[in-house]
This record gives sequence, C-alpha cells and structure tokens, in this order.
Amino acid sequence: MKIQISILFSVFLLITSCKVASQSKEKSNVKIIKQTETKGTVSILEKEFVIKNLNTISHKVWVYLPPNYTTSKNKYPVIYMHDAQNLFDAKTSFAGEWEVDETLDNLYNKTKKGFIVVGVENGGEKRIEEYTPWSNTKYGGGKGHVYSDFLVNTLKPYIDKNYKTKTTAENTAIIGSSLGGLISFYAGLKHPKVFGKIGALSTSFGFLTK
Repeated sequence: MKIQISILFSVFLLITSCKVASQSKEKSNVKIIKQTETKGTVSILEKEFVIKNLNTISHKVWVYLPPNYTTSKNKYPVIYMHDAQNLFDAKTSFAGEWEVDETLDNLYNKTKKGFIVVGVENGGEKRIEEYTPWSNTKYGGGKGHVYSDFLVNTLKPYIDKNYKTKTTAENTAIIGSSLGGLISFYAGLKHPKVFGKIGALSTSFGFLTK
C-alpha cells in the first residue's frame, strides 16, 4: 500500500510546480499532532464539520503541511483524502498507519516540492453510508453524493481561504482506498472541474454490483 501511495504522490509531484502566493492566508485554529523543524506539520482543525443531510456526526479534519510551509511564500497543490484516522497516526488507525506525512516528507527532502494534505475522518459505523454513491441491497449506504458535495462546496472553500493553496483542478487531487477509493472515483468524475487527479486504491467497485 505504501508503495502505491508513493507512486501516486510522485506522479502528482512531477506534473505540478510551486509558485509565489500573491496574498496572505489566515491562520486556522488547529491542534498540532506532529511538528519538527525538518518535517512537515500534522494537525487537527479545531473546527469540526457536521455534514447536512449526511448524518449527525461531527467530522474532524486533519491537515498536513510541508516542512517549508511557514517559511515560504509558495502556494501548494492539495490532496484530499478520506479515513483520516488511518493516514498519519498508528494510534488512531484501523489497520495500520498509511504514513502519508513520512512519505511526503521524504519526497520533499528529495525534490523540495511540497503538498498540503486534507484528511476527513470517517463516521465510524456510518462509513459505508458516507463513501458509497448508491445503496446496496445488503449493506445499505448511498449518501456518497452528499459527502462529495460537502468536499467541493464546504471543505475546499474553507481550506482555500485559510491555507496557501493552488486552487485549480490540475493542482487538486482526491485519493482513497477501498470504499475511500470508490468515493474518490465518484467524486472525481462528478466534479472534474474541482478534482483534476484521482487516486483510487483497491477500489470497492464490487459494492455497486451487489
């Protein structure tokens, strides 16, 4: 899995570049999880999101910033990811941490190119409901369209307002695994003017055939 993620990040890296930001950004209220002078910063936003028409769960959002974020005037490409519990911290992961921050730190150290990663926590027992665009006769679900619209209409504008982001589709990716891959595939096709790149790993396409 880590190799697949590294390849996706590397491809995304090769076809994007950084440029100087023309405006300053507000500093979001965050809870710092990881931070060192030579590595990126992983934090959890103090602001949580209850997604209208999805469920009543308050979703936490994790943000990774590259090592040079605070010292550079650059804007950065953004990668939106799901299952944030699994991305950065082994203690909160379901079946092992993805090591997204370590992977991107290594890429930065080799190339000096940085990325912002925005990870949305899943709703636990509501995960199937959140990550599936259509319902399944056995497992239910089918509110993925609400979740994907939240990413586009609520979360992305918030991130673009508060961070130094490159906002175009060619600089915005969406990546997930399993059902996260399914909702990434769906959201990318539904919103091609927002997400210019899709990373769908071990995608649960079989969910749609049952």
